Amino acid sequence: MKSVLLAIVFFVTSIFFSFILLRAEKDQKYLRSFLAAYVGAVFGYTVLFLISPKDVGFLPPQLIESNPMVGFWNGLLLFSLLFHCFVDVTYTTALTGFAANLLILIAEYGFLTQKQIEEMYRINQMEDQIISRRLKSLKDACYIEEKGTTYRLRPKGLLIAWVSKYLQKLYRTSEGG
Repeated sequence: MKSVLLAIVFFVTSIFFSFILLRAEKDQKYLRSFLAAYVGAVFGYTVLFLISPKDVGFLPPQLIESNPMVGFWNGLLLFSLLFHCFVDVTYTTALTGFAANLLILIAEYGFLTQKQIEEMYRINQMEDQIISRRLKSLKDACYIEEKGTTYRLRPKGLLIAWVSKYLQKLYRTSEGG
């Protein structure tokens, strides 16, 4: 249980440091910021795991791992999986998400046609398939609905657009994709 507690503490800490590092990042090298936060948190987790008592000062005996190495690796795995999920969501919504930005555009305008989207992204006829496929996948996943030649957001798409826009403002990124 000590390892789980430490994993959660360092996961929250790594979110905080990722936030600071991403806001300070000038070159849009997002992976570097995430990697620095991850390595720092793994180092902190390892040090605190090694120097803290088995019961962390308050855990009852039945919650103490009998094999400390198993506990260490379980906690590290838990932290790594949580951090991976955080990086994945942040990267695809706030930092580089083309689909998330399409949803934000549709939310800001209320509706858009494919031609308007192509003009906004300065897409030529050869690249038109990229937009068509993305709009189809968003439609199939029930994020948008097509009415005639226009696309409107469904409630699920509106939620994703709001969350993505909030994360972009939080991390001070303009738009991904």
